[in-house]
Amino acid sequence: MANNPDIDEVWEIPVDRDSMPVIWSIFEREADRLYARREFDHIVLSQIWPNNLQNYDGTVRPSILRSYGRPITVPIENVIRLTDDELERTEGYALQNGLAAFRHRILFECSSRSGQSFITPDLAQEVARRLYELIDDATVIFSTDLPMQLADPRSRYAGTLSLRETAHLTRHCTLFVGAGSGGTVAASSTASRPLPMILLLKKSTSMYASFAHDFEYFGVADRKVLEMTDERPARIAQCIASACASGIDAAQIESEGRIPIKFDHYFSMVRSGLLERMRYLDAAQSLLTTAGRYGWTADLIKFGTEDVAGRLPIDPSWCFARSRRVGERLRAELADAARRPSEPPRQRPIPAQLHHPRDDVPPTAGAPGARKS
Repeated sequence: MANNPDIDEVWEIPVDRDSMPVIWSIFEREADRLYARREFDHIVLSQIWPNNLQNYDGTVRPSILRSYGRPITVPIENVIRLTDDELERTEGYALQNGLAAFRHRILFECSSRSGQSFITPDLAQEVARRLYELIDDATVIFSTDLPMQLADPRSRYAGTLSLRETAHLTRHCTLFVGAGSGGTVAASSTASRPLPMILLLKKSTSMYASFAHDFEYFGVADRKVLEMTDERPARIAQCIASACASGIDAAQIESEGRIPIKFDHYFSMVRSGLLERMRYLDAAQSLLTTAGRYGWTADLIKFGTEDVAGRLPIDPSWCFARSRRVGERLRAELADAARRPSEPPRQRPIPAQLHHPRDDVPPTAGAPGARKS
């Protein structure tokens, strides 16, 4: 957000991870108070959790953008505008660490906080050790906020750089290996160089943190992404070596291919975030959105029929006619889909606009987050 001319004010709230639910509630209440006093023309709180899970379809970026409530007419890359100081620090890091002396410069994001990847700094160092046995003239640059004791003189530690500065560091690298976390977001931002990517993701989360899936949905063609769920260091190192020697397309052919679309993680999120809180109508909306993207597959039909449809009247919002329409639509679509389910799940291209699926959205809305118009 720093140095972005479209952002007028930032509310910075120091918080540890365990306090996030309480602090988010306080932040939301403060934004609502200012809106009630008309200090903002509109507010959009686009975070998925805890109050926008009705927009959730099993992935991150589309679910966030649905909360905007209006057409998305600009590129979807995260905008990072670096300051001169940040550019100078990153250039200094590259110079001091002699990155230009290596032919293959692999930027390795080796930690994540959202449970989407199995990679750790220790596992990343083991991958690097095996990689150095396969290719010459390479350096692995570890990007993490966790401390590391480097095991090889060819390795580098980039934990002294911020995520923003990591975006610029991609311009000194030839390949990005990541965890689908903040470093991957930075490496695919406007401040980055479009490097080929290898992402190491948990098989259990399926498309949740898949950037390949995300880019395909939005039609992003300049970012080549290979995704792996194989946790064996030797296999990961071999894939990286193939990408370095022959390119990401060749490595893709040798790898396991695309991560299959499965809804187990999605069901878990809907159960914990909506069903356990008696938000059955929001679960209905989420299911309608997900089926609109992937089709009514047998497992989506089963989940909707057994876990949601019969419990809709329990939702406190069932008393409102507008809310009941969502439930009635779900029941109608389930009945129709049961006669001809879609198999296998296959995502459809992004619609002309990411619209808010409910009809209770204000006619205009501001940019994501609370801001003045």
